[in-house]
Amino acid sequence: MSSARYRPRPWRSRFLRAPALALQLAKREDFVALGSVAEVSLGLKTGADGFFFLKAGSPQKVGELGRPRSRSSIQVKGASWEGQLSKGDLRGALLNPHRLQGKRGRAFVVPSRTEDLYLSPQDRPPRVGLADYIAVGTRKGLPSQPLVKANGRKNRWDRQARAPIDWRWVLPYNSAYDYGAQDNAAGLVLNGRFVGCRAREEIDEELLGAALNSTFVTVTRLLEGTSTGSEGAYDVGPPAARLTQIPDPRRLEPRREEILAVMDEWREEDLIPAAPDRSGEVPELRRRLDTLILIAAGESKGEAAYQLDQCYSSYARWRSAVEDVEARVRVNRRALSGSGRQRSDDPIDRVASQIWDELSLELPLLPSARLAGDAETDAVSVAGTYRAPEHEPMFEAGVLQSPNGESVDLGSFARVRLADRLLRIGFRAPLLIPKDAELAGEIADLYDETLKGLEQRARALATAQIGSEQAAEVTEAVVRLWRHASHAAGGGDQHPE
Repeated sequence: MSSARYRPRPWRSRFLRAPALALQLAKREDFVALGSVAEVSLGLKTGADGFFFLKAGSPQKVGELGRPRSRSSIQVKGASWEGQLSKGDLRGALLNPHRLQGKRGRAFVVPSRTEDLYLSPQDRPPRVGLADYIAVGTRKGLPSQPLVKANGRKNRWDRQARAPIDWRWVLPYNSAYDYGAQDNAAGLVLNGRFVGCRAREEIDEELLGAALNSTFVTVTRLLEGTSTGSEGAYDVGPPAARLTQIPDPRRLEPRREEILAVMDEWREEDLIPAAPDRSGEVPELRRRLDTLILIAAGESKGEAAYQLDQCYSSYARWRSAVEDVEARVRVNRRALSGSGRQRSDDPIDRVASQIWDELSLELPLLPSARLAGDAETDAVSVAGTYRAPEHEPMFEAGVLQSPNGESVDLGSFARVRLADRLLRIGFRAPLLIPKDAELAGEIADLYDETLKGLEQRARALATAQIGSEQAAEVTEAVVRLWRHASHAAGGGDQHPE
């Protein structure tokens, strides 16, 4: 009798959420995982975006910012403050994907002029304007906020230790049917809504960008990204992006000049050609790039044309099915709205949603609110049903059980507690646990403190709105909303899969 055991998996399995063609592409010998040819990192999570990202009074040339010897200053607005700051203490920033969206579609080139700025003080005593701005942040208590404190340099909380992510290629953290990499040759600093990507030393940066913009990557990212349940939208954070299979840039060398000529046309148009629509149609510039990539891999023109037709039609069938489902959902939502009802008329859910809206701005989302992007972590395999002991055991306090029954020694009870809290939030193995036991303990403590305070406040508000009999149910629903928001926010490089 076979000793193989059935291991259940969620319904959102990669075999169900992407076209069958995606699996075929991912197995090609001329495709590689993005993480093997490029560095991939999430944009900055500052812990206080309202302070570190400012708005200039007029668009600024990116190349004139961040120069150490700059004597020029500009008028900016920050957190409850307006004044002059040195250009040398500022960097151009890219904060929102909508900044790159136009009437024709998504721009290919990140603009070299911007009103959005990142505060990046030089290593010198703050000048008058900066000193005033730092004082405003200090009065607001920003230095004591967990992520700001973790990110700050020694004795200068306003100077973040993590290097800005201003890499050449900008990948969208979330995308619908289209997916591609924008050219950030201007070097704008990315925030957490974007994923930065740059070629490793031996890889051609230009050919990497071409590979990332092929339709093949639009397909294969569906295998690794997390479906959001909205119009075919997928979250593709750094862990998923690193696993995504792309055409190997090294194999594109024989057609380098022709490929780069097509990419120059993309720049001239300043437009990322749309992905295949539900009929399988694509813009000519996209087809030309895809054709050259296949020919560089050794296909003839005829073989390339046949494979592209297969690729586009497969994606079109998937897109058509998803769009049809979403269209029906929108019809149902409009019908509910027209009848004066909501998707859920459950009074428990309605009151819980109202309470969550009131409390959400004050609550930390864990572990992202405390875990800096550069924190060293271990990937830990643990069963989703695991729960840590209430009190630290006398022996083997740092040991937990993996899904296959093996013991995993995390070295400290603090790290075991954090694994428990991450599971309660909704993360699943492999969990990314900070190697720093003190940091792990702080996050677990913050979870417990936040939960206790949330339950107390939610119960009081629920009692006032719906009565004491149903207050406990409402409180549980509010706690679920907090955990769901924390799960969606991810944590450092950890992203809900």
